[in-house]
Amino acid sequence: PVGDTPGLDARAVLGAFAAAVTAPNLTSAALAAALPAPGSRWAVRDEVPFASSLRWSGLATDAGGWVLGAPEALTPHLSRPIPAAAVDDRTASGLRVLVLARATDPAAGLRDRDGRPALPGLDPVAVVALADELRPEVAETIARFRADAVALKVLSGDNPRTVAALATQAGLDVGEPVAGSALDGLDEQALDRLVARTTVFGRVAPEHKERIVTSLRRQGRYVAMIGDGVNDARALKAAQVGVAMRSGSAVTRDVADIVLVDDSFAALLPAQREGRKIINGIATSMYVFLARVATQGVVILAVTMLGLGFPYSPTQVGLTLFTVGVPTLFLTLWARSTPPDPHLLSNLARFAIPAAIVTGGVATAVYAFLYESVTQFIGSGRTPAQAISDFESYTGLTYTDADFATAAATIGAQTGLSTFVCLASFILILFLAPPTRLFAAWTPPVADRRPTVLVAVLVAAFAAVLFVPALYRYFGL
Repeated sequence: PVGDTPGLDARAVLGAFAAAVTAPNLTSAALAAALPAPGSRWAVRDEVPFASSLRWSGLATDAGGWVLGAPEALTPHLSRPIPAAAVDDRTASGLRVLVLARATDPAAGLRDRDGRPALPGLDPVAVVALADELRPEVAETIARFRADAVALKVLSGDNPRTVAALATQAGLDVGEPVAGSALDGLDEQALDRLVARTTVFGRVAPEHKERIVTSLRRQGRYVAMIGDGVNDARALKAAQVGVAMRSGSAVTRDVADIVLVDDSFAALLPAQREGRKIINGIATSMYVFLARVATQGVVILAVTMLGLGFPYSPTQVGLTLFTVGVPTLFLTLWARSTPPDPHLLSNLARFAIPAAIVTGGVATAVYAFLYESVTQFIGSGRTPAQAISDFESYTGLTYTDADFATAAATIGAQTGLSTFVCLASFILILFLAPPTRLFAAWTPPVADRRPTVLVAVLVAAFAAVLFVPALYRYFGL
């Protein structure tokens, strides 16, 4: 209680006020739960719901006009000052401080002539202190975010010192807190400097939150904004990722990209890890896939220019199961939750282009050598009967057909080409996940030996394709 108000029970009045609110928020709900209203409910003639722009809410009732709001919002309208220590001491300890006041004139309204909310003259009745309860996982979550180089900033409508005290309890290095009014009038450069060095912002309005998010994005940050109220909606839309609480307003949930169903931002840590694994897995798949596609493009172009026919048969396309399908499946599954490569596209080019040129160049040489060798072998007149019989079964032609030598040379060269490209693709996996320094030309060696085991299994499976008749016929080898 503030001052001497005979016959007035401040706790009972506060409970009656909270019970009469028709647009409750978390604060009024906490008050109503802690201070049950005695007797009958107030008859409300008018209500001004709490808004971050006002920083107060009020009721015009049969028991007079009552207002609950931030001390600095009510002070200019109070008939006597509130003891500074009553507010400052509690604020410094991390408590949210409000003032309960009664209209000096019981018949006074809470709006001006135009119907806009306006405070009448007020008599202070009580200082109300509420504690925000930190969830058990908050400190650990913040520590892990900081370990992952994720910077956190707190934007609140509460007193900056209150917010700073709470943030300190949660493990943040708050520095000097800043009030939202300090942002007014700053140009973009001054705002960017202030936002970059500040962790806690208090008494911020919705437009302040939006400006802070925009400033962070302008500085090249990737911003996720977490909010629960209507006053957070603009900032959520301005951020790259908007995160809403399930208990928050419907408007906030509608504009958000993510809704935290348990109202705990600790859920963002596993979401971040999973997101990083997905991105890194897709990146690895792109390395494997683009290197393979680029190699095929180089081979097709070079072989066609040499006039040696098309270097692949339709059945041999199925070999991508070994060179692309299975590797990307497991490499994606085993991807690590490390920060994504910020230069992914340029690094893809740096890897895929040299790999395609080297592999495609050698593959073209293999194809041309085998094509000429088989052509000479068939046309030498000294070809063993068994070899001719085998080539007849492969090609579906007879030795006397005019196209027999060309068909035999093509299928022999295609087999050698596909064999080389498959083995080269397996080796490229070792360059993406090098087990030793021998393969560490692209990236440092990794402790995970699963990619190496995968390569060994793929080599064994491909060896079976090469030596099991049913399999090599199926793949056109």
